[in-house]
Amino acid sequence: MEKSRKELEEKLESLEITNHEYAQRLENLEAVVVSQAWEALHDKKRKPDLPEPEEHDEIVPVRPHEVSEPTPEELNRQRTARLARGIGG
Repeated sequence: MEKSRKELEEKLESLEITNHEYAQRLENLEAVVVSQAWEALHDKKRKPDLPEPEEHDEIVPVRPHEVSEPTPEELNRQRTARLARGIGG
């Protein structure tokens, strides 16, 4: 009985550490996404010659269960946007 309890306590401790690590990773990812979103929303202020954003360019929060593979059209749009940002300097 004591051995079983000790194993459970060790497993619990391991899971708590893993949970903490995942929470840190999630916070880091959220910081990246927020900074990219902030940059996208305020890019117009830094580069006034940019065209107004299209309706489909709005940043929409996604719930984890809604994540799916991007369509080929979405991939092309993302690539085009990255190239445009690279050219724009």
